[in-house]
Amino acid sequence: MLSFPPSRFVKLLSVMDCLIILVHSPLVSPFTWSGVAERLRQQKFDVLVPNLTTHEHEGLPYWKQCADAVKQALAQVSPERRVVLVAHSGAGPLLPAIRHTITQPVAACLFVDATLPHPNQSVLDELAINAPELAKELCPHLLAGGSYPNWTEKDLHDTIPDRLVLERLLAELRPQRLPFFQEKMPAINLPPGTPCGYVLLSAAYQTQLEQAQKAGWPCRVFHAGHFHMLVDPTAVTAAITDLVTEMGVN
Repeated sequence: MLSFPPSRFVKLLSVMDCLIILVHSPLVSPFTWSGVAERLRQQKFDVLVPNLTTHEHEGLPYWKQCADAVKQALAQVSPERRVVLVAHSGAGPLLPAIRHTITQPVAACLFVDATLPHPNQSVLDELAINAPELAKELCPHLLAGGSYPNWTEKDLHDTIPDRLVLERLLAELRPQRLPFFQEKMPAINLPPGTPCGYVLLSAAYQTQLEQAQKAGWPCRVFHAGHFHMLVDPTAVTAAITDLVTEMGVN
């Protein structure tokens, strides 16, 4: 019998002591994290999936509305409880503002097929750098009064083969108009030394993966679709828990 647990087991216990916050993109609903949340709870992790609601005429920046939604969801959680922030897609740039807004200490941040933080830049600014073809297509649509996303079953049926899952995702889309995409993110970044990691689900975020690798973050790679957590939540959950355990939390 070992006198002490293996170091990896100690790290796992440390992660399990944290509250895992699954942050969805403002363009979709919390449903995107539902399968992963269920499997994490089955493994005895404490999980929270805040509902990021935004309103064009609220009078507050969109990023502030999202950060406040997370803070409100944590209202009954001890201010001393450590949390791990896990962001998907467009939630990635929100993590610095969320960390700055909530009172709980952030032990680690994980980006899952997510855009990385871009302080002082808008979504359109970021797209112009990392996804110029999408930016070129999206700008005229938004300037003409359109909103995004405007996906259909035809657009996503190869990515999400389960029709019921796809129908719910589409039914709960939260399309945004030009002001959302033009809004500059606050001049806030994650503090140096914050443990971070990246999970690539789709080829569309290869640039972000390379940036994470260059920064020395531990990473996991799938060759799948952007909503793979709805297709194979077990595999994505395993990648998240394995990666966060490897990252370690203080």
